[in-house]
Amino acid sequence: MKQLLTLLYCLLVSTLLQAQSSRHLVSIDLYNKENRAYLKGGISLPEVVLQGIATGKLQPVQINYEEGNLVNISPIDFSKLMEKTVVPSDELVDIEKLNDTLPPVLTAYDFQYVLLDDSQFKDNAKKINYLGLRSAAPEDVKVPVEFYVAYNELKQILDARQVLWYQNAGAFTLNEKVVHTADEYLASIISDATSEDVYNQYFQVKKTKNGRLATLQQYGSDYELIKEAPVSTYAATGKKGEVLFMSQALQRGQYKAHQDKVIQTKLPEAQALKYQPAYPKKFTVYQTEGIYLDHPKNAHFFIPEQELPVLLLEAARNRRIAAYTNDSLSIKMTVADLSKQMQMETTGVMILEVGEKPEESNDAATVEMLPTDLTVLQMVWQVSFNPQGEIESKVPHALGLLAPGKLSPTGFEQQVAYFSFKEVYGFLKEDERARYTSPTKGHMLNDLLKENYTSFLLKTSHLSVARKEKQKYPLVIK
Repeated sequence: MKQLLTLLYCLLVSTLLQAQSSRHLVSIDLYNKENRAYLKGGISLPEVVLQGIATGKLQPVQINYEEGNLVNISPIDFSKLMEKTVVPSDELVDIEKLNDTLPPVLTAYDFQYVLLDDSQFKDNAKKINYLGLRSAAPEDVKVPVEFYVAYNELKQILDARQVLWYQNAGAFTLNEKVVHTADEYLASIISDATSEDVYNQYFQVKKTKNGRLATLQQYGSDYELIKEAPVSTYAATGKKGEVLFMSQALQRGQYKAHQDKVIQTKLPEAQALKYQPAYPKKFTVYQTEGIYLDHPKNAHFFIPEQELPVLLLEAARNRRIAAYTNDSLSIKMTVADLSKQMQMETTGVMILEVGEKPEESNDAATVEMLPTDLTVLQMVWQVSFNPQGEIESKVPHALGLLAPGKLSPTGFEQQVAYFSFKEVYGFLKEDERARYTSPTKGHMLNDLLKENYTSFLLKTSHLSVARKEKQKYPLVIK
């Protein structure tokens, strides 16, 4: 009897809540600058939806709210729906040429609007029933493409993948403490902000004693300081940064609505989810610095007969450490791949005589670089911080090896390989050549861990949720 009364009470409460709610269809323009947070992360909201459909985790549907019906879209019909249908204008159009210049299907970038079917309650609570995507509709497209997915299923994917939403954290800083370039090179950001060509310059960001970003220093190709300006010159500061799970942001209404209309429909509302994920309290960016071994203050990494690039390549060729194609350490290289990366294509602009100054030539050539020609290191740090932007840990993640731009006909540095710092630490700790005695006693590992070098900031990754495990690297006893 008690259980029956409890059930009746829950049904009564649910009915009352339903009666106090109103059903809305909210349109969100993702191109609006206040909604760009749903696009600018490592993966955008439309990308998550389309990937979920492609993997069968999400079922696309078409909804007619007036009639109150919902129809599943089959994989074949969805493929047809995603085909770009171009309507010729009054002028003569070369359709074959037009089809060659347009992608055959719509991609995540073609969807300008997010549609939220939500139930809004008088106590300001909200429940999202369905989420839809609508493509932009330029003049040459017959009709915009529109479809929906069940939001509860989408939310589970967003939370499982830990997709983040953040504001006042793009382009440069988070809470004026964490440098954040969202996987874009700092030189590109500065160039866009100032309309200056700064691609051959180096940058350092200076902080105040309380950890706030203060000034940006620009250095020329000879490492001489040429300009210093407040960070606020290049980025809007003074705004509080906020990082949330993307599902949190949608639930809280963290967007500017393009349109919000009340709808009357017989389509049932979604059931409330029983679970709530543990939202993160710590975040990470991977910060990449350039260490140039021809800089006088970095000479201890390039002592004759014990140059760090030589040690790294020797260890990789002997399979003591693995070489990777990128700084995320996701794709391993074979020894043959590494040998290919040591070749420089001159593409007819110059020929490199190894160990000598490059000479101009009209002939294309491929030359083999020596390990001592590689004078650029990239140190990748895993920087973890709380939502207030306070850095709590900074741990080495990877070490990269590059050929300097002066060896390349394009003038750009050429990536050779990246190495896991964990593996580098293990082999350098046992290799006596990592120790040096002049001008003072030291160890290369200690210099890397204590940042005993002069470096320049290149970029940071997108924000991500910090991992629980924390790798520790004790200093080596001299």
